Amino acid sequence: MPSLIQQQAPVGQTLYAVVTSLSGPNAGYVWNIGTAALEALQAAHQANYGIPLSDAQGLGFYYGTFPPVPAGLYQYIVYVQAGGSPALATDTVAGASPNLTWNGTDFVVDLGLSLPTGAGGAVVVGSSGTPTTFQTLFDRAKRRYGLTTDEEDAVLVHPLLYDRVNECLQRMAEGTSAFEQEFQADLPVGSGIGLSSPIVCSNLLYDIVDGTLRIDYDGSSQWLFEVYLQDDHELRERFGPLEVVGNGTPLYYYVNRGSGAASMFNLFLFPASDRAVTGGVRFRGSVYPPPITGPTDTLWLQKGEERFLIAGIALGMAEAEASRGRKDAPLALWDKRWEEGLDQFYTVVRQNVQGTRRKIHYDCDIYEW
Repeated sequence: MPSLIQQQAPVGQTLYAVVTSLSGPNAGYVWNIGTAALEALQAAHQANYGIPLSDAQGLGFYYGTFPPVPAGLYQYIVYVQAGGSPALATDTVAGASPNLTWNGTDFVVDLGLSLPTGAGGAVVVGSSGTPTTFQTLFDRAKRRYGLTTDEEDAVLVHPLLYDRVNECLQRMAEGTSAFEQEFQADLPVGSGIGLSSPIVCSNLLYDIVDGTLRIDYDGSSQWLFEVYLQDDHELRERFGPLEVVGNGTPLYYYVNRGSGAASMFNLFLFPASDRAVTGGVRFRGSVYPPPITGPTDTLWLQKGEERFLIAGIALGMAEAEASRGRKDAPLALWDKRWEEGLDQFYTVVRQNVQGTRRKIHYDCDIYEW
């Protein structure tokens, strides 16, 4: 298990962490390293509550292993040990973590809007946590279109309808970066020249969130090395031909389009790494939601945002009817309502998701070495 407890402090101190459960039947319990279990806090056992942290590099970065606790909400508090053993009442607090969601093996990163299992994590939609199926929203759209929910028609299974709905979802994604996913890839070693082999990314990915790309260059499972975005033309102006620069610690990255359907978004590191690390690259990216292909597929929208897609579904129904010869299909009506709903969706997401997300922008110079 990787070291998931971390604290920065002056070199030479003795630090330990105390992990407390904040949810479920074990709420308020602390981890006992002697019994390897959560228990109610007892003063007599406090010497066994301290998970030791080490500063292996002597740089003031202390790390420790998060215990194998059940999935749930936790917090850890780091103390500076003054005596021969942990003493919670008198030892000084060095720092504390925020509330952390633990899935049993790792911390769960909150991306605002979740993707389906297998493409970014569990679906979290609506107040009940139950994902909404396309059929449920489709029934609402049929009522708005003037049909009953049990009225079946060839238009309801027309491939053009699903194509149109997926195009609507793609426009919702592009206008807001509303759908994000955490990515991890292997850090490739260079072949002795300045360009690394491309990291071929998912074809659902269309942008890397600025300031989120980090590498685990030293193999510590900490991903402490941040890599900065630079255009490859700017790098060439500064360093000349990138192909002749030797391998080292990657400082910058750039992206370009690939030449195949499965490699349309390629990530390059510069300079190329002089070491390979499995799972050594992490970043957050803006993605297109996976396509809707049937009535039981679930939607990746918050409960209050589903209404903005209804006009898009109705527009798809009108287009499907028009494609089979209905000359009075209400295309203009639903096209207008879809564009209005899309603008409202952009406003809601930017206020509720992007407005509450703290964005950090880095202004960095390109350094020579």
